[in-house]
Amino acid sequence: MKFSGFPDCLLAQEGEFRWNENMQGVVLASFFYGYVTTQILGGILAQKFGGKRLLLFGIFWTAVLTILTPIFTRVGGFPAIVATRVLEGIGEVRRSASELAVYISCDILQFNTFNPIFVIVR
Repeated sequence: MKFSGFPDCLLAQEGEFRWNENMQGVVLASFFYGYVTTQILGGILAQKFGGKRLLLFGIFWTAVLTILTPIFTRVGGFPAIVATRVLEGIGEVRRSASELAVYISCDILQFNTFNPIFVIVR
């Protein structure tokens, strides 16, 4: 018997999709493929359009795709969920780039408090 850390009652459940562990790993990793590939682009867009706008767009983008994920998956299967997760990862780039741009523009980072981001950015 293989130990996975989950209770047997959860392991025995059958889901709507029959995906093996490798396919599940690809689905989980596909989010980070989109997230990692847009880090530099997110910083450029935050400088060009402003962190607040990029943050708003990123939240909207990710929310819409998350709501549509079940529909896309039922219609398109495995490739559709991988593509959706990559697009969600692209939308999440706003979290690092735009939030940092908003913090800097609002002068939240101050000299009197220790903040590692302040040291790196300034």
